[in-house]
Amino acid sequence: MSVLAPLLQFQKVELLHLYQENLLTQQEPDLAKMKLCPQNPKWHAEGDVLVHTQMVLEEGFRLLSELPSLDEKAVLLLACVLHDIGKPLVTNSVTLSAAGHENAGVTLAGKILNRLNVSLSIKTRVLDLVRDHGVPSALVRSKARDASYRRLALRCSCKMLYYLEKADYLGREGETKQESLDLLEKFKEKTQHLGLFEDSVPRELQQFSQLLKTQSFSPLKTQWLLNQCVPLWLNGRLPSTLQEPLLQRYFTLLQPPWLVYTMGVSGSGKSIWAQRQKDFFLISTDQTRKELLGSEEDLTQERAVFALGYEKMREALKEKRSVLWDATNISYRARARLLNHAQTFHPCIALIFFPLNLEASFQQNEQRLRQVPKGVLLQQAAQFVEPKFHEYNHLFSVTKENRNEPLQLPNF
Repeated sequence: MSVLAPLLQFQKVELLHLYQENLLTQQEPDLAKMKLCPQNPKWHAEGDVLVHTQMVLEEGFRLLSELPSLDEKAVLLLACVLHDIGKPLVTNSVTLSAAGHENAGVTLAGKILNRLNVSLSIKTRVLDLVRDHGVPSALVRSKARDASYRRLALRCSCKMLYYLEKADYLGREGETKQESLDLLEKFKEKTQHLGLFEDSVPRELQQFSQLLKTQSFSPLKTQWLLNQCVPLWLNGRLPSTLQEPLLQRYFTLLQPPWLVYTMGVSGSGKSIWAQRQKDFFLISTDQTRKELLGSEEDLTQERAVFALGYEKMREALKEKRSVLWDATNISYRARARLLNHAQTFHPCIALIFFPLNLEASFQQNEQRLRQVPKGVLLQQAAQFVEPKFHEYNHLFSVTKENRNEPLQLPNF
């Protein structure tokens, strides 16, 4: 059993004691490395990263009473332990700055969460917090536009970010501590004002969804209409009535082309499944690599490979052809790039989700002509999370029972 398992039962864990007993080094060496990672005393006069993490965890326990959900309690405690796990990878030994530690920590945290066997939902929410835990104070300090706060709320819970950051700032000593806490309260006030603080789906989008449901649209078209309006909402221009001309044009659209895209680790069967689907213009990043560079294994020109793939996709969507995009699409950033390139053509989005089964992926990978290194597979598995509601209009989960069947998409 992992030394972190007691956290899932809301029992305290003494990281410094575990380190002294050598248990942390044996079971969670990436956490143990935090003991050897110094911090800038201007922000962290309390000491190294592990000392800070223990203090943050203690503050997290004090905040549990403010969170009614058991899942929220587990997410907060796990995020308290893992939020700075990336610092040993990026800390500058001279300046002691740790720029980029948030993104650097995502894979390390994901590996630990996989070993803890937490649900994909909890893992996703913890990794969101690890990735974005520096954002709240940065938004307030830079006087960011409302769109930046809204964009954050699409990918991460503002409420849980607030509680993690509160524990983070209380669990430290330094001359900037009170300033950071003040900035955090301004973040809370701002997100509450914009209706972003409490709910997983922002309040204005929930209200607009309810408005759309008063019409006789199919569930698919309702979700499609909502997603078409997300860019408007980001800029504060969400339609207030259903009579606006832009919406009327959308209402009369009979059937946009489909953009179907896969999401799954290497070896999960994505490409085999994709090749069975005959009603789509198939774009495979592996095949694009071979076309452009002569080999699927050549990863030296990934920007050019994806640029060519995006160009093919845009041309097909422009011709009203439905596209199937075959790639891992594990990271939020990768999915965002894909959807941004398609946005001009307003396609209907279907996400084909291949649930994580690492053992099966290892077995299937061994049968491939081009095998993915085990370390890469483990990294993909660590980063594997749930997709966000605005990343699809239709979600299809591939199982043993349906993976050999042709894809049946709902009516628009």
